[in-house]
Amino acid sequence: MIINTAAQQLERIKILLIKAKKETDFIEIINLSYSFFKEEFFNPEILYFQELVIDLMNMLRKNVNLKNSKETLDLLNNWLILKERKIDIIRGNLHLKDILQHPDINKFYVKALELNPTKTLFMKHVINDLQVTYQRKRTNKDLISFDESDPIIGYRRFGKDDKHLYPGSEIIVKTGHHRLNEIYRRYLEGKIDGETLIIFVKI
Repeated sequence: MIINTAAQQLERIKILLIKAKKETDFIEIINLSYSFFKEEFFNPEILYFQELVIDLMNMLRKNVNLKNSKETLDLLNNWLILKERKIDIIRGNLHLKDILQHPDINKFYVKALELNPTKTLFMKHVINDLQVTYQRKRTNKDLISFDESDPIIGYRRFGKDDKHLYPGSEIIVKTGHHRLNEIYRRYLEGKIDGETLIIFVKI
């Protein structure tokens, strides 16, 4: 089987981790993990496999002498630091108390830091490699600029910890999944500011 998507690669590592018994199994896991996390460190799909990061770290601490163990452990530690600083910063909707209201009642703004696919962003379909490749070639300006012919469409709703004084923190996306995924990746990478406003068309 050819492993294409980030999610498939992570699922492969997860399965190997569960089945691993021999030292050669652990070496394969470490090498796969090192290659993936080195290349895809800022990939938002890693958020779906957060427990995998912890499992890998525990395994590596027990097998510190295996090839690439230290390097992989460093990558995972750095990912947890990134998670704490940029991913786990949203609680309720207080981060939206200062967000601008769009002058067009049929549009609204979303901050780049809100585009977390496991906390605040709810998408209608999965990410595919072809679209990811296309979006990664676009400039920041292209990604965040409003495109009348291909708008990002969705709506906000209130989460259980939200205050009704501010906009709802949960964002339901109808179209624009891959653009938003790439914007969030660049936010994690430090190439797009978290306060950058993205225009949505309201449904």
